[in-house]
Amino acid sequence: MDSRNLDHFDQNCEMSHIVNQSISIDSSYDFKDLTVSNLADCTLKISATLSTLYASDLKNCTIISLPICTSIFVRNSKSCTFCVAGQQFRIHDSEKCDFYILVTSRAIVENCRDLRFAPYELKIEKSTYEKAGLNLRTNFWDKVNDFDWPSKNRPSPNWRVLTANERLEFSFSLYYMHAIQNIKSNVQTPYSSENGKQIRMKFKRDMLDISGYKNAEKNSATSSNDFFG
Repeated sequence: MDSRNLDHFDQNCEMSHIVNQSISIDSSYDFKDLTVSNLADCTLKISATLSTLYASDLKNCTIISLPICTSIFVRNSKSCTFCVAGQQFRIHDSEKCDFYILVTSRAIVENCRDLRFAPYELKIEKSTYEKAGLNLRTNFWDKVNDFDWPSKNRPSPNWRVLTANERLEFSFSLYYMHAIQNIKSNVQTPYSSENGKQIRMKFKRDMLDISGYKNAEKNSATSSNDFFG
C-alpha cells in the first residue's frame, strides 16, 4: 500500500475511486464536510475535526478519525473498519464491518448484516473531544437501533459487540503518511462533484426519514426504547 498525504482534493471536499492507498487529511479541513466514495483497500487517517463524514461504496478500507462535530453516514460498504466519534451515526446497506465508535445518540442500522461494535478508544487529548463539542460522559456505542429488527425481546442478528479479545487498538502513529503534491494522480476515474452531491442528498433523505419516524413516534404511545428494546 502506497502512503500519501492529502495536500488537496477537489473544492467540494470529495474523494472517489482510489485503490490501495494510505491517505492523510490534516487540520486544514477542520469543520468541513467530507465525502468519500468508491475506495478499495485504503487507509484514511483524518486528523481534522470534520463537521460531517459521508462514506459510500467502500471495500476493505480502514477509516481512523478524530472526533466529528455532527454526523457519520456509511452506505453500501463491505469488510471495512471505522474508528470514529460523533453525535449521530447511521449505517445503510453494509456488511462485515467493524465500528469503534463514540456516539451521543443511538446508532441506527438498516439493511445491514454482520456488523460488530466496540468503544472508540483512540489515544487523544480531552481537548480534541471538546473541539468537536462531544460529551465524553454520553456514549451509546453498544446501543444500536436496527430498523430491520424491532423486537425488544430478542437481540438483532445483524450486529453484535466485539469481545475484548477481538478488539484492535488504533493510533495515528501507526499510519504515518509521506507527503506528495497531488492525490489526483492516483484517481482511476475523474472526480465528480455531482456524484458527491448525489451521495449527500441520499443521506439527507435518509435523515428526513428518521425525522419523520421520530415525529410519528412522539405522537404515539410507544417510545423508541419500547420499540427497539
